[in-house]
Amino acid sequence: MKREQHNHVSELSGEDHCASFAPHSFNVMHKKYMKHSSSTAWLDSQLRATNALVKFCEEHDYKDERMSHLKACLKALETKAINKAVEEYRKIPLGGNGCFNDWWPDSVYEHETEEYVEAVFQALIERWSRLMKKGLGDKQ
Repeated sequence: MKREQHNHVSELSGEDHCASFAPHSFNVMHKKYMKHSSSTAWLDSQLRATNALVKFCEEHDYKDERMSHLKACLKALETKAINKAVEEYRKIPLGGNGCFNDWWPDSVYEHETEEYVEAVFQALIERWSRLMKKGLGDKQ
């Protein structure tokens, strides 16, 4: 008995092709993503990242004078004043000795280790900086 082979991809076209291979959860996630893919999507991400960094630094008692610039950046993002936010971001040096990210936070919570808090702080800094650079555009 000879088996009949079908090329399912060639039998489907356009939206039917995508719909037949995409699980329902993908379609739901895609719609959710598209809903947030507005002109303010980067601003929303910048706001969340800045808020998370401020919260972490406050909870871990970061006493750097440049925290005032980080908090000013957060306030500017809350009011959608991106130029002011970028101005405050630029006042926070990153990447070397004596820079804002040259800090080893102490563990505050029972579940934290020194390695964990350092990794979380570095991850928050990296994401915040990367997202804030989006506001620089051609001014980098």
